[in-house]
Amino acid sequence: MKKLLYVLFILLFWSVKTSAESVLSVPVPCATPIELKDRYYIGVAAGYDVYKMKDNISYQNDENQNAAKTNPELAVNGMIGDVIFGYGKFLGKNSNFYLGAELFANGSAADNDFQTNLPSIPVIIDTDVVVNGSYGLAVLPGLRINKTTMMYLKVGYNWSTVSFDETVRSQNEFEFNSIEYHDEATIKGLLYGIGIESAFNDRFSLRSEYTHTFYTSFTATSAARIASSRNQYLLGLIYRFSS
Repeated sequence: MKKLLYVLFILLFWSVKTSAESVLSVPVPCATPIELKDRYYIGVAAGYDVYKMKDNISYQNDENQNAAKTNPELAVNGMIGDVIFGYGKFLGKNSNFYLGAELFANGSAADNDFQTNLPSIPVIIDTDVVVNGSYGLAVLPGLRINKTTMMYLKVGYNWSTVSFDETVRSQNEFEFNSIEYHDEATIKGLLYGIGIESAFNDRFSLRSEYTHTFYTSFTATSAARIASSRNQYLLGLIYRFSS
């Protein structure tokens, strides 16, 4: 009986040992290496808009006397949400160079209001500026830092839609007349900036970006000449389609 138990124990041990070796010998598939690749992509981003607008005002009273000129600088800031669609390709012998092109559009919460006093007239000008959003296109030449990360430049053209309201009223508390002006303008200009993008799996990557835009100036209904520029800071999530 003891011999039988001993034989059964030996067979059980051998069976377990063989099974374990069989399991351990099964090849484990290698994980797909993470790498930025040539693909179409879409993305979303959030950040902050910083507009600077120089309001060049030249004003005269009804008798065309007491001309007054001023050019206050208006800071119009707010959060921004961005959507992106593009294509990127790595070039060169070792695929270290990158060239991409993309379209983008965003909604902006940038707004502000200001008051300008012209005592020589004498009038007060109340100004309210609201940025509704912007859209544009850009090319992105870049350089791969490693398999997962690249730095890039961004050069393109940008259009922004702006609501501009001005109310001109007398500084004399006994005069209640006022003139209101309203403009809806699309300002446009050259965009340039720099960014970095890093993949954290085969499809998704994170992007951090700064751009600056010089806009062409426009003349409001009130005859004020508005010159604008913008600094934009974005943090985005990019999804690259399978090749």
